[in-house]
Formats: sequence, structure tokens, C-alpha cells
Amino acid sequence: MPQGRLDGKTVIMYGAGRGIGRGCALAAAEEGAAVTIADFDAANAAAVAAEIVEAGGRALGVHCDVTDRDAIAATVDATLGAFGQLDGIVNLAYGNQRRAPFEDMHPDEVRRELEVSIVGMFSTMQLAYPHLRERGGSIVNFSSGAASDGTPWMAGYAASKAGIRAMSHVAAREWGRHQIRVNAVCPLAMSPAVGKYYEGRTDDEFAASLAKVPLGRYGDAKDDVGHAVAFLLSDDARFVTGQTIMLDGGQTPA
Repeated sequence: MPQGRLDGKTVIMYGAGRGIGRGCALAAAEEGAAVTIADFDAANAAAVAAEIVEAGGRALGVHCDVTDRDAIAATVDATLGAFGQLDGIVNLAYGNQRRAPFEDMHPDEVRRELEVSIVGMFSTMQLAYPHLRERGGSIVNFSSGAASDGTPWMAGYAASKAGIRAMSHVAAREWGRHQIRVNAVCPLAMSPAVGKYYEGRTDDEFAASLAKVPLGRYGDAKDDVGHAVAFLLSDDARFVTGQTIMLDGGQTPA
């Protein structure tokens, strides 16, 4: 596998067993990183890791529930054992909340979303911190345009994604003195989650959604989102921190 701007770096990607996460893992590996794919679905994690190894890269697939700090700690230990260092993490895990009107949503659904997306991300960052502090590094947290546009029927999801942006900016300010960079991204790419969102909708409704994107298409998980994330993980982005970057083809105004 050709090496690139992540040559010599090791990254853990939480929630990277499919969809956009898989695309990010493949892109990072193409750029030369050793990648740990940590996912609640162990089979998916193993499959993505095998795909990278088959292409000549370095990867490890592990089961990890980000609501379990012991599991996160074990993931960090496994990564250090396999690759000897840690240079960055990417947080993609979310609670997979069903779409429902605000008044019909159960509090437990909101709690689950916040537990996975906010508390889970908080834990992955805390447990990575001692290792990133040693040599500097980069954290990329996945937010969403839903955090700012009030997407109907997604109250818990939107709240969690707004919290991701806020917590990312706090960490960027606190940890910058250690050369730890923290950024959030808001992607728009084809994925199983997007497919589920459009189940039962007409072609006209899908076309109307694309009409809101100046580039006229959904992004590709690896080529459009994954390589942008690889840039943020790399030394090319060494002066970029505390930002929320819209990887959505221009859908969300700056």
C-alpha cells in the first residue's frame, strides 16, 4: 500500500466498522497510518481491518463499546501493543437514535444518544490524552449539520452533535499547549445511515435534498470525507485546531 502523509502514525477510529467510518479507516491506511478499527460490532471491525491488511496496510480490529471505559482502555492498550504508539483518534460512534417527533421521543433514547456520543467521546479523549501528550497528536470528532440546522425528528441526535462541537473546542483550548489538536467535522456522504433516512421516500424527495448541495451530490465516504480527515490527522494540519469543518459539499453556509 502506498505511503503518504500519515506514514509512521497510529490512529484509533471508534465506530469505524462500516459506512463513513470504514471510509475514514481506508483513507488513513492509504495515507500510511496504522489503524485500529474499534467498533461495537466486532465482525465489522475485523472485516475492515482485514480489508486494509489485504491491501498491504497495517490494521487491528477490536470490539469496543464506547460506553465502557474499561473497553476503551483495553483498545488503547491493544493499539500500543500492536503498533507501539498513539498519534490520533477519530470518534464516529453515535447512538443510532430512531427518527421521532419531539413529543414522542422517550427520555431513554435521548440518554442513550448522549451516553454514546458525548460521554463516550469524552472517555476516548481522556484515555488517549496521556499518550498524545507525550508526542502531540490530533483528535477528530464527528458532529453533524443537524447540530445547527434543527433537523426535525432528530432532537437527541442533534443535541449530542452540538455537544460534540462544544466539547471539541474546549479540549482544543486546554490541550493546545501539548500540541494536541482537536477538530470537529460535519460530513455529508452516502452511508447506511443516510440510506435508512431515505427509506420510503420518493426520487423527487431525494433530488430535492441534493438540490441543497452546491456540488450536487453526496460525498464519498473514503475519497471525500476520509481523506479530509486524514489531512486533519496529519502534520499538514499542524496549525488547525478548535475548528468545526463542514465536509458537506457546501450544504451548510460558513
